[in-house]
Amino acid sequence: MMPREQVQTELERLLASSAFKGSRRSSDFLRFVVDASLAGHPESIKERTIGVEVFGRPADYDTSEDAIVRVKANEVRKRLAQAYQEVGVATPVHIVMPAGSYVPE
Repeated sequence: MMPREQVQTELERLLASSAFKGSRRSSDFLRFVVDASLAGHPESIKERTIGVEVFGRPADYDTSEDAIVRVKANEVRKRLAQAYQEVGVATPVHIVMPAGSYVPE
């Protein structure tokens, strides 16, 4: 299996986990950033773009007044940690979103 396919498989496994099942917004956030990264567009993974594309904010919304992306990014990081805690380290690919960035690794 190619690494891209492994990442897609891991994304689907994560989204099906109990950590993500209850939050459509966290799932949409994670899918958006992973898909953009896999498509070779890490430059599109910016706070404003995520706000517009994932959360339906207007293109000119004030990111300093509307913290939805920052708040949800922290939640996604916690959900990722929870999902990996549930399954341990047995998966060949781990998706992480480092603090201070929305670009997954």
